Amino acid sequence: MPDDVTANEAARELLGYALFPTENSPATTYLLVDAARDSAIYSRLRDFAATEEIVPLYQGDAAEEMAAVAPYLVRLEGVGSPVLSWLWYEGWGRAWGIFLRGPTEIESVRGHLRRLTNARVEGGDVVLFRFYDPRVASVFLSTCDAEQASTFFGPLESVLMESADGTTLEEFTPADGEVLIFRSALFD
Repeated sequence: MPDDVTANEAARELLGYALFPTENSPATTYLLVDAARDSAIYSRLRDFAATEEIVPLYQGDAAEEMAAVAPYLVRLEGVGSPVLSWLWYEGWGRAWGIFLRGPTEIESVRGHLRRLTNARVEGGDVVLFRFYDPRVASVFLSTCDAEQASTFFGPLESVLMESADGTTLEEFTPADGEVLIFRSALFD
């Protein structure tokens, strides 16, 4: 992010318009944040848990064992969300996570996302699929086929994330068996 306060605030406003396009939209906006990206993320999420709806992507023993490095789903309540401000000022450009627009029920979104955490690679091995890392998600969504797109998006309307250099917001939307990609420059 540039040091220019005016440019920074203008870019944050553009992000808000993209994440919350209309007040009457039936979709809810979420942040899927990866606590493994920075040691301060987990403690900050615990602070936010008193006022924000936050659920770990993992469940059971894995949720407890991996709590400090797990992905977390956070419901964002609008452009004034303290979580969104935190991500913008402390995490933008650092690949902390992705945004999702989808069903209102957080457990429905969580259930869908949990089914995506493992992937079978060439040779048949099953590996952890870190789709919540924007560097991984951008490449995958730019190259996936119709079946992969359908599986990935499920009930989601769109997935948004920062570009690799943090200057652009990328939005991926499923449409007729393909993935449409929209890019909005946040910084010049």
